[in-house]
Amino acid sequence: MTQTIHKKQAWLDEVAVLVEKDLNNLHTLSQVRKLTDKENNMVSLCGAFLYLYKMAELKDFLNLTLSDDENEKPNNFETIH
Repeated sequence: MTQTIHKKQAWLDEVAVLVEKDLNNLHTLSQVRKLTDKENNMVSLCGAFLYLYKMAELKDFLNLTLSDDENEKPNNFETIH
């Protein structure tokens, strides 16, 4: 089974997974001790990214149509086997 994916979408999805993992780790850490200011800032940043990413998906703002420049580049899509 061969599937073609859009690299931008794959990258955004990967970042969302990594951000969610970091957010979960910080939540677990907050149950053990008080978070530092930097850790609290990271919680806010991660939460903001996930919120905006979800809103962009829900409002269909993530336009995966390639621009003219991107259409000229053959590496915007990847085939997964």
